[in-house]
Amino acid sequence: MKTETQMASRLPFVFGVLATLFAPLLWNEGARAQKPDTPPVLPETIENVVHSEKLGLATGLLGSFSNAGTLVVDTESIKYSDKAKTVIVPTAQMRSVTKQRLGPQATQQWVVVEYVDGADTKIAAFQPSAFRGTFDFDGLEHTLQYVFNNRKK
Repeated sequence: MKTETQMASRLPFVFGVLATLFAPLLWNEGARAQKPDTPPVLPETIENVVHSEKLGLATGLLGSFSNAGTLVVDTESIKYSDKAKTVIVPTAQMRSVTKQRLGPQATQQWVVVEYVDGADTKIAAFQPSAFRGTFDFDGLEHTLQYVFNNRKK
C-alpha cells in the first residue's frame, strides 16, 4: 500500500496532465480572425491571467494552477497583480514579445515579455488560468505585440 507521501508526490504530475488536456478547451480562439494590424483598445484589462518570472518544468506542470490575477495593458506599462504580488513592466523597457511552449508535447503556450530591469534582463510570462473561465490567448499576444511595436523607446 502506498503511503500518503508517495501519493502526494504524484499530485503535481496529475495536475499538469489535467491542465494540458483541458486548458485548450477553455481558451477562446476568436482572436485568430482579428487582423494583425488592427490596434487594440487601450487600456485593456484582462482577467484570470497567470504570471511567471521563470519558465521551467515546474512552471509547465503547475503554471496554470497558480494564483490568477489581472493584467492591465496600456501604452506606458504592463501591470499584473494578484493576491501575492504586483509586477509593473514599463513598455519602454520591453525587449521582445514571443509565444512559447514548454516542450514539444505541451499544448499550453505562454506569452513571454522580455524586459530590462536595471542591469538585468528579466521575463514576464502570461497564460490563461486553467479553471477560471474563457481566455482570449491570441488577443493577449496581439495586444502585447502591438504595445511592444508601438512603444516609446
